[in-house]
Amino acid sequence: MLFNSTHYLIFLLVVCAVYYVLKGRLKSIWLLLASYFFYMSWNPWYALFLVFITLNDFVCARVIQARPSSSVAWFFSVLSISANVSLLLFFKFIDVINDALLTLSQGDFSFGNLVIPLGISYHTFQSISYIIDVRKGRFDGKPDLLEFALFIVFFPQLIAGPIERASTMFPQLTNLRNPPLYSINAGLKRFAWGIFRKAVIADRIALLIDPVFENPGSCPSRLLLFVLFAFTLQIYFDFSGYVDMASGSALLFGIKLSPNFNHPLSFISLRKFWRNWHISLSSWLRDYVYIPIGGRSNHMFRNLMFTFVLSGLWHGTGWNFLVFGILHGALLCVEVLFQNSEFKQKFSAGSWTLLPRFLLFHSALAIGWLLFRNPDMQHVIHYSGFFFKNNFFGILPSGNSLEAFAGVGMALIILVSEDFFLKAALANSRFPFMRRAFSYVLMLLAIIFFGVFNQREFIYFQF
Repeated sequence: MLFNSTHYLIFLLVVCAVYYVLKGRLKSIWLLLASYFFYMSWNPWYALFLVFITLNDFVCARVIQARPSSSVAWFFSVLSISANVSLLLFFKFIDVINDALLTLSQGDFSFGNLVIPLGISYHTFQSISYIIDVRKGRFDGKPDLLEFALFIVFFPQLIAGPIERASTMFPQLTNLRNPPLYSINAGLKRFAWGIFRKAVIADRIALLIDPVFENPGSCPSRLLLFVLFAFTLQIYFDFSGYVDMASGSALLFGIKLSPNFNHPLSFISLRKFWRNWHISLSSWLRDYVYIPIGGRSNHMFRNLMFTFVLSGLWHGTGWNFLVFGILHGALLCVEVLFQNSEFKQKFSAGSWTLLPRFLLFHSALAIGWLLFRNPDMQHVIHYSGFFFKNNFFGILPSGNSLEAFAGVGMALIILVSEDFFLKAALANSRFPFMRRAFSYVLMLLAIIFFGVFNQREFIYFQF
């Protein structure tokens, strides 16, 4: 049940209608049932893993809170985290495990064609952060089982985040009430804006990108280069569109999710990019991996590399994701060295202007996305080889329509207008009502007439 589908719109309408009628704990029960129904629409049996993780972490957290300073608390912390990590690693490495089992059993046994449960990377990290926060005394609340289960499976952010913290979610999940009208209004506008980003921009750019990645040998080198930069726009609008739809859905129930993007493509620093891209994951890795292993105070470059390698493997277990993590870790180490050296002052003066730095940053980012977009290193090498082999000024394939290129142009316009005009203007109560209304009407018309509704999944659903 994709956010950009008619099924989800009907589902959301029904859930909201019933939710607004119910009172007290019935609201929580209804949201929990709706969340499980939402998840089971993909695979009913995988809901058993959610039940197991919920019960395991709930019991472990209660034991830890009852005896916080004892070895018992340490044991149950390890037990909870191990259970979460074990399930995550099992499904992440299911292909490797099956190959090993088939070899050992001479082809008689394997786990079959299991697929990674949707959202497992997100709710696993969310559960781990909860247990660590309880163990460290950062969260001393004692939610009941209903509230905790809803914290794990709340459907707007279940599949692809944001990865929420206990300190921000539980105060909102306690004593749920009908949201005020301004929250519903904001939720509807946020959801519509997310559909626009996904259907009108990201999926339209995909019409250009997908055929090129599938058959790079038939494309001139300039198109292969252009597509790398275009994929940066596609993945940003695809993922941020999902986040807008998730946040908009949550606001309809009076729940505010954490921000996950803050104009990351506006920066020319990899450090600032990662602080503002997929913020909930970046901050999670910072707080629960990078700082605990030493942060900046002890072997900083080693800690950076380890954190980014873990980030790469969180996205996938292929060599391309490992290299993706190593590349970004290495580039960030180079940037830190540059920031701390006298070399920076020489480059910052005169000839080292903003434009070359911007182009250099986004070129490095595009190379990273090449590793991210292709399913394995073989495809990465295949694509790279054609870039150097093909004619740079060759004829463009007929399948690359002007409409797909228009999606790239629209994405660039939106990026500029977001930073300098659009969001500030629409949020400003002094901005004339008729202009705001006209802007939203234009957005809805663009969704209806220019949206690509081909039931295309969000890119980050695979993680």
